[in-house]
Amino acid sequence: MTSVLCVFRCKAGADDFAIGMNDVLGMHDVITQNPVAYFPLFVSVPEERLTRDAFKKLCVTHRSVDGSNKAVEEEDTLYSWEVFLLNVEG
Repeated sequence: MTSVLCVFRCKAGADDFAIGMNDVLGMHDVITQNPVAYFPLFVSVPEERLTRDAFKKLCVTHRSVDGSNKAVEEEDTLYSWEVFLLNVEG
């Protein structure tokens, strides 16, 4: 029963994470549709260390025109993405 409670306690956060990842180029959908390609990022492989640069190489960012409303939102998203990458590396 404890493990079930833990899963459901984390589910809201996991769902928010998936929504946020989809806000950034539909990344959650891309990852779930291509799980083998992203397997090394989410599964610990002793010979390979997941680094910020290795994770970042898998993603390409296409930015909106500077000064547009979208560009302002993208700046916030990219900042959060960089924080996430630093946490992954840590």
